[in-house]
Amino acid sequence: MRLVLIVTIIISIAGSARADDSLSVLVREIPPFIMKNNDGSWSGLSVALWEEIADSLGLPFRYEELPFDDVMSRLERDSQAVAISPFTMTSEREQQIDFLHPFYSSGLGIAVRSDEAGGWWHVIRGLFSWTVVQFVLVWLVVLSGIGFAVWIVERRRNPEQFGGSPLRGIASGVWWSVVTMTTVGYGDKAPVTVVGRILATIWMFAGLIAVASLTASITTFLTVARLQSGIESLDDLRNRTVVSVDGSTSSTLLTANRIRHRSVDDPKAAVDAVHQNDADAVVYDAPILQHLVAERDGLTVLPWRFQRQVYAFAVPPGSPLREEANRALLSFVESGDYRTLVEEYLGLDNAWSE
Repeated sequence: MRLVLIVTIIISIAGSARADDSLSVLVREIPPFIMKNNDGSWSGLSVALWEEIADSLGLPFRYEELPFDDVMSRLERDSQAVAISPFTMTSEREQQIDFLHPFYSSGLGIAVRSDEAGGWWHVIRGLFSWTVVQFVLVWLVVLSGIGFAVWIVERRRNPEQFGGSPLRGIASGVWWSVVTMTTVGYGDKAPVTVVGRILATIWMFAGLIAVASLTASITTFLTVARLQSGIESLDDLRNRTVVSVDGSTSSTLLTANRIRHRSVDDPKAAVDAVHQNDADAVVYDAPILQHLVAERDGLTVLPWRFQRQVYAFAVPPGSPLREEANRALLSFVESGDYRTLVEEYLGLDNAWSE
């Protein structure tokens, strides 16, 4: 009886040891890198990439959901753990834990409500911006030059339309150049000399190109101006109600720049705060914001990035897994399958990482 009991205990201990040999893969839901399915399984870019590595190395593992605040301390004391959340590599974190090679590079972004990114005020302000004024000044100079040239060649042969005092004649020439360029062509003035008609023919074709170019340039500028929402740097956030994620690099950056903000537990809550008008802007990792914004109407991510973010899996200090996992990771990236994986979860525009 005692022998049976001893054997049972030994088998139980051995089984426990074998269970402990499997890695604890620490995850927290951050779409599209890590997403929890309805059946409790996990998917996403980080999950798919890790499973490729684990399959290549034949590593047994189990997923373990853990809050972000507990990940660092867990890695410091558990040699059989790895964190596959989109961990941003920083010098401060490198002093506590180790990282595998980076698998994705992006930057921080800002998400706002669509009505903040647009609005007629931004359009009106854009119309009086220095860029638009420069466009107008350039074309006024061109129009004046053409009008002056027509007056020079027409003032003697065509005094009824371009005659009179120099000021009146030049004004008539400029008027003619404007209506010709805009293809209005009232017909109240027309050159009669050979040189004047040649000049008019050239200006008619040039006017078509000029109007199309001017319209496209101003339209593009005003579109960009509307998307910028008046936010062109971190300083523009100082008078806004800003929200970020507690313990993230974005929150650290805002604090370092003395930008007041509210911290929440996860990026979903941050985006919801803006969506529900509880905040004006959310600052966080751009690819995560783009994914979350796509699921909500009335939000947009501004088209500029700041502070480069490099994502990598985190492992305990001195982890023997690091070298083998790095080789498997690099092998998968070099195979070309990684591009397809990134495209699947992040879209074609983000299919290449640095």
